[in-house]
Amino acid sequence: MPYHRVLRLVLLTLCGILVPAVLAGSLGPGAISAIVIASLLGTSVLVALVVITLRKFSAS
Repeated sequence: MPYHRVLRLVLLTLCGILVPAVLAGSLGPGAISAIVIASLLGTSVLVALVVITLRKFSAS
């Protein structure tokens, strides 16, 4: 799975969580920041797993 597809999936997921919550006014800035940071960390983990998997199968 190319990196841009993984990033797009994470961004769409993040928008699906943040947009309704912000429009409803139920989340403060701290909660929004926490969600953004968690999604960025999750994205980096997913990208690292994809890279490790691709290297493993290409070395075989």
